[in-house]
Amino acid sequence: MNATVQNTSNPLDYSLGETSKRIIVHQQDDLLIIHDHLFQDVTPTRFYHDQADTFLFIIKGEAYLQQYAPNNVQTIAEEITLKTHQGIWLNADTINSVTLLTPRVECCLIRLSNSMNSQPTQPFTKISSGTVESQLGRNQIRIWPLWETEIGRISLELYPAKYKETLYYHKTTTQYFLPLSGSTLLLSKSKTPTACPSIGKVIPPKEAVAILNPGNQNSIVLSVMTKHYNQGRVHLLTRS
Repeated sequence: MNATVQNTSNPLDYSLGETSKRIIVHQQDDLLIIHDHLFQDVTPTRFYHDQADTFLFIIKGEAYLQQYAPNNVQTIAEEITLKTHQGIWLNADTINSVTLLTPRVECCLIRLSNSMNSQPTQPFTKISSGTVESQLGRNQIRIWPLWETEIGRISLELYPAKYKETLYYHKTTTQYFLPLSGSTLLLSKSKTPTACPSIGKVIPPKEAVAILNPGNQNSIVLSVMTKHYNQGRVHLLTRS
């Protein structure tokens, strides 16, 4: 992956060749979010290599992932097929190739901390809502924790039709929401509800937010939260 731009909170994008492109949604010490929009006729294969553990999540499409043996790019150590809404950890310093199996693939790359490479090696196993147990979250929303430790949490969240919640903020946690299906609106303290952008939305600490689903069907959101996600949540009182 080798993202080399300076820390930024504003999206940056650049070409990967004709229609394929990379969008650096957010890059800070505690959270890196990158989207790659790849087209098979332009970028049939994309290589990923980073100095820290990185979570690869398929937003759209299907891809074939090969991980090469350490110090030997001629030998394939692991291989797996990833479908829409499935993810996998790419361990630090590994070389990985992603071959597109569909005309278009959109993927999200997530790094929660520069210290991830000091953690135990993550297993080369696909992760999805079908491989983890769901649990109830705030206001009874359904959550599938794809990965969670003291560093942070990556999860899929299901918001039922006509879902509403009150404004809240986290004291020290950065949040990222990426809409995957259905209708997802974000409500802030001083604005009317707006649609969550297709590249997702980063919510910094102490910024109030609420998620709404005004639609008649469930909505699914990829949620990323940095450390202290399970504490320091403050609800804002509303006046009648």
